[in-house]
Amino acid sequence: MSVISLFNLVLGMGIIRRLREHTEILAGSGSQEGLTQPGHRIDDVAVATLGGGTFARDSLAGPTLVAFFMPGCAGCKIALPEFIREVGQGRYAGHRVIGVVNGSGEEADALRDQLAALVDTVVPTATRDVIKAFDSSVYPAFYVIDETGTIRQSSTKLAEIDLPVPAVAGN
Repeated sequence: MSVISLFNLVLGMGIIRRLREHTEILAGSGSQEGLTQPGHRIDDVAVATLGGGTFARDSLAGPTLVAFFMPGCAGCKIALPEFIREVGQGRYAGHRVIGVVNGSGEEADALRDQLAALVDTVVPTATRDVIKAFDSSVYPAFYVIDETGTIRQSSTKLAEIDLPVPAVAGN
């Protein structure tokens, strides 16, 4: 009987180890499939944000970071705290940051509210328009677009996004 118990213990430990390895691979894979690549100009879009403003391709004033999240997405759960920390610490000061949450229900609403406290966040009824304009189908996704609406950087990892330091007026 103790041999069977020992066998079950070893087997269980092996399964747990493999599950952890698999989770690490999925979380760190950074698959670029479904991510629109630099050089692509986003489609014309003009949508409202929760704060009462608008996000429109034709009125961009400079580099803009657009972050796409979806409730229930494992990669989003990993990326969201980093995004909130980076925005809160002023990493993107001087740049416009737009949050986009794909989904409905309580979890999506809570995520939208969390983002809206820090950045311009697209209203729920316009989310699909923004997703279509970017032709993006992976989450999380981070894009830097220039004043023409052309994607300059794209990644599933926020750490790979590097916004230029904004010019100081008068210099």
